[in-house]
Amino acid sequence: MFSIFYNFKTIPFEKSIKKDHLFKSDGIKEFNSRMEYMKQSRGIILLTGPSGVGKTTAIRAFIEGLKTEFYRTAYIPLASVSVSDFYYQLNHLLGGEHYRVKSVLFASIQKLILDYATIKKQIPIIIFDEIHFLRNDNLFELQMLLNFNLDSLDPAIVVLSGHSHMREKFIRPTLSSINQRLRVKYEFLPLSNEETFLYIQHHLNLAGGSSKIFNDNAINAIYNLSSGIIRVINTIATKALIQGASTKQEVITEEIIYSISSEL
Repeated sequence: MFSIFYNFKTIPFEKSIKKDHLFKSDGIKEFNSRMEYMKQSRGIILLTGPSGVGKTTAIRAFIEGLKTEFYRTAYIPLASVSVSDFYYQLNHLLGGEHYRVKSVLFASIQKLILDYATIKKQIPIIIFDEIHFLRNDNLFELQMLLNFNLDSLDPAIVVLSGHSHMREKFIRPTLSSINQRLRVKYEFLPLSNEETFLYIQHHLNLAGGSSKIFNDNAINAIYNLSSGIIRVINTIATKALIQGASTKQEVITEEIIYSISSEL
């Protein structure tokens, strides 16, 4: 096991990292700033970025930092569903009863959102992940669901998270009405070369290992192969550690990185 060879106390580059241990990249800082604004203004935020860039991790950390007595979170990762399943899923996650009729579900969802915001004093945060799979019909339904008091009230925060091309999709004429209702748009970018260095050192330190296990050329190679995508960085670094331990290499070099690149 590479953790023994490199004297790690925990396994580095795990995706189940705690909020307080998250690497504070510029992207994370900007995301948190925008979410603080959303907590005050409410409405819809569109969060986009390449696959594996850290959108879901950032959302999870944000949720973990909320005081549950003030917020009610509904996380919806299954976006590719019919309109009826869309309503049923959202109503269920908000704690509604098991209705099946669309008109009843519509009324139930709106009542639940308003009750949380005005009676229970818990702001609903509804998160739709992987929205590049979300059907246009469901986007239209979401727009109607969020129409409160003749479209004069925003009682909830809605996070729409998906791939970068969704920014272009929302400006098409068919989705222009919901695009106009997006309070904030934020594009999550990959890590820079410098941030990749800091990210790898951060995770090595968290695991209790030496920050010098990867030499500079190895980290440059990781950046070149990953383009700063966090999920790919994690995969390459983990495979390199396994390879390094198996060949008893105390320092990971660029040769090791490129030797495992064919497995990606």
